[in-house]
Amino acid sequence: MMYRLKIGIIILVITFGLGGMPLAIRAEELPKPAIQQKFIDFYGQGLEKFKGKNYQEAVGKFTKAIEANPTGELAYYFRGISRSYLTDNQGAIQDFDRVLEINPSFSLVYYFRGLAYIETGNKKPAISDLQNAANFYKQQGDIETYTAIMEKIKSLQ
Repeated sequence: MMYRLKIGIIILVITFGLGGMPLAIRAEELPKPAIQQKFIDFYGQGLEKFKGKNYQEAVGKFTKAIEANPTGELAYYFRGISRSYLTDNQGAIQDFDRVLEINPSFSLVYYFRGLAYIETGNKKPAISDLQNAANFYKQQGDIETYTAIMEKIKSLQ
């Protein structure tokens, strides 16, 4: 799947089974045009593998996208989620750490990193991340998600 690039506008928007959350790659996130195309191609292939629940191949495609553009936060995010599904929770945590270095306000990442910490038996950082995620949702007025995350935190204490 090839995408034509137009610098300065949103290049790719994909919406699918994550509560309808739009996922966009901004032009300013991408380096030179040839590398941009590589990133877009591998990222798109990774999303296809992810949607098909082929997480091992998704990890490979997202890794290639990251090699083309090390600041593409969504490639790290989806590679982290894929690694979680493969029970590579340490790898997932590393990817989520990188996403938060690039974009500290990506609230969903705190939630998933918290879940990965739970799987590794690290309750303290899990609770901290889940609390950060809950706070973001509360600030956005999403009380239902906030309450669900707070219940998860209570179950850990």
